[in-house]
Amino acid sequence: MYGGNYFLAGARGNIFLNQDRESKFKYIEVNKSEIRLEFQDTDSSIYQYYIERWTERSEYGTVKPSMDSISESSDIRDLVIDVRNNTFCGAGATVLLCKQGFISFLKRNLNMPHLEEVSQLS
Repeated sequence: MYGGNYFLAGARGNIFLNQDRESKFKYIEVNKSEIRLEFQDTDSSIYQYYIERWTERSEYGTVKPSMDSISESSDIRDLVIDVRNNTFCGAGATVLLCKQGFISFLKRNLNMPHLEEVSQLS
């Protein structure tokens, strides 16, 4: 995929493949309103990193984050809007992040103010 002057190895349209074929983390897919992180199964340490916060929030009845909490958060796990475990049918595991919140997070915390290209992907 070409983005401005950049070529991203492993990218296919709005999907960014993990080049490490041994990793349980398979790819990132950028959609209109969400960013999808796909895993081979739930054993991935990255998946576990996200699910820990999701489980913590569900215990307090605040699974879906508000836009206010997303825009102020300094923890990327607060951007999780859904977690899916479809390993029972061979589809793997998914973490969905709020796209708007993710872009704001990158701009604010990683000093990446020019992310218009990512916000245009779908």
